[in-house]
Amino acid sequence: MQRLIGKVPQGRYVEMPETAQSYGHQTLAHPEVWKPYLIQLMNGA
Repeated sequence: MQRLIGKVPQGRYVEMPETAQSYGHQTLAHPEVWKPYLIQLMNGA
């Protein structure tokens, strides 16, 4: 992903490290994790 994101205009991504508190693929079911990023996207940041 780090190599390819440069090809996406204004693209960015968030890579979260694995921790005892992380959810892995189940992060999609935890909006408290991704809500701040959605707000940034909706605000055009």
